[in-house]
Amino acid sequence: RSLRQALGAWRGQALAGTRGIFFESERDRLEELRLAALEELHAAELQLGERPGLTAELRAAVAAHPLRERLHEQLMLSLYRSGRRADALAAYREARKVLREELGVDPGAGLDRLHSRILHTDPALDVRRAVRQPVPSQLPPDLPAFTGR
Repeated sequence: RSLRQALGAWRGQALAGTRGIFFESERDRLEELRLAALEELHAAELQLGERPGLTAELRAAVAAHPLRERLHEQLMLSLYRSGRRADALAAYREARKVLREELGVDPGAGLDRLHSRILHTDPALDVRRAVRQPVPSQLPPDLPAFTGR
């Protein structure tokens, strides 16, 4: 919740309108921190389970930052968990295409591993919901009769 609030407070580009090497490097550092926070937020939400709008949010993040493999992984996982296996595999193909065209590299091990797990319908990819244990009664049992003072 704190990450969502912090990211919600972010407006526009950091240090917009400033010039100079110091400001440019600081702007890049702050943007990297924002993206890392966004990835952590998505990771936490995926761990908790699918929420409405998460896939659309991940698609927008991937479109804005197509070279960030972790965002591609999160989009693939979100699509897979929402029953859209074919779309998850298509997202992998798109990530591979972008990485090859822009950087001349193949996807990293994490993206390849997730692709393989989706291909093989790995049950470990499903959300593990915590099983709630019943809370034991904290009160003693009722007395059948009460006498005396």
